[in-house]
Amino acid sequence: MRLARGAALTGRVLADGAPLSGVRCALLRQAPAQENGAQLAEPRELRTDQGGEFRFDGLAPGTYRLDLSEGGRASRALEGLVVVGQEVRALGEIALDAGAALRVTVQTVAGDSPLGLIVEVAPTPGDDPARAPRGAARALEVLRRDGVVELTGLSPGPHQVTLLRDGRRVLRPIVQHVDVAPDAPASLTFELAGEAPAHLTVTVTDALTGEALVGAEVVLWAAQSRVASLGATDASGAARGLAPRGAGLAAEVSVDGLTLGRSAPFDLAAGASLEVPVALRAGMLVLTCDGPGAVGDTARFELTLRAAAATEELSGWQTAEGPLPARAVVGRLAEGRYDLVLRTSALDPATGARTELAPSVTRVIDVRAGAETSVPIR
Repeated sequence: MRLARGAALTGRVLADGAPLSGVRCALLRQAPAQENGAQLAEPRELRTDQGGEFRFDGLAPGTYRLDLSEGGRASRALEGLVVVGQEVRALGEIALDAGAALRVTVQTVAGDSPLGLIVEVAPTPGDDPARAPRGAARALEVLRRDGVVELTGLSPGPHQVTLLRDGRRVLRPIVQHVDVAPDAPASLTFELAGEAPAHLTVTVTDALTGEALVGAEVVLWAAQSRVASLGATDASGAARGLAPRGAGLAAEVSVDGLTLGRSAPFDLAAGASLEVPVALRAGMLVLTCDGPGAVGDTARFELTLRAAAATEELSGWQTAEGPLPARAVVGRLAEGRYDLVLRTSALDPATGARTELAPSVTRVIDVRAGAETSVPIR
């Protein structure tokens, strides 16, 4: 008689109707309600015996996932296995189908190495859910200089193969689809020559003075999708970096979270080098008050800006706590009309709470290129 504390999970693995020994069985406890497949602990592993049987003892109550894999056989994953109390949950006979093979080749640009790139293979439902493979996703690193990755033991059916981004050779995931079968090894190739990163330089200047804008953040967009960040502009007003090929791209320039403008749309070819100028029409926003001592040392000023045609706030701006100087520079704004709200508060020493010093200032302001827009505080 076998005595064990906790629950148990048992089963028998078959291949073509016969017991299959040496099958790797990995049991993983999951989060309640299988939220996002979250894992709560390291998996417990064992191998099936000569009769193809396995048994996990001493399980805490919960929901588990069981992964089965063996050589050239198709791996299989059983999800949502619930055990409670001291029960013995018997899964019965579990069949492993004949596995399929896949050969993936990664061809890089001449002179570059594919080593270290990651290929991820995952089963997909495809057009026929009844044919959906039952295996789990697998990720393999390219370890051969010829860029070849060979996989065996795949579940027959449609799979998605993804070459993951590494930030240098591959700037965005590249996806292909393939149908695999036990009797016909499949193959596919990722040709990176058509996806070679381009070298992009964005130069930012003031449209009126021609002065370089230093420290501005430059982000590359395609329609409403963020494609890449080029970082901050240097002393010459330039931001440089790698970017994926694309059409209708635009470089957006911002300072302190405020968008100052975008470049004209441009196309970027794989492996190309391109310099994109951005001439900004921007003005300066300044807050003015009656004098440095107009408010106390615990004053706080909160400013919210919204472009008149926009639906989202551009920025929340706050001074350091203390008296507002006679002239406080908020920063550059793109030329245009804005809705502005300014709130002023002070700390009450007795209660530790903040109280409003003056009614909120709400107004519409027009920012002109090369000009200074002042908002008085009284």
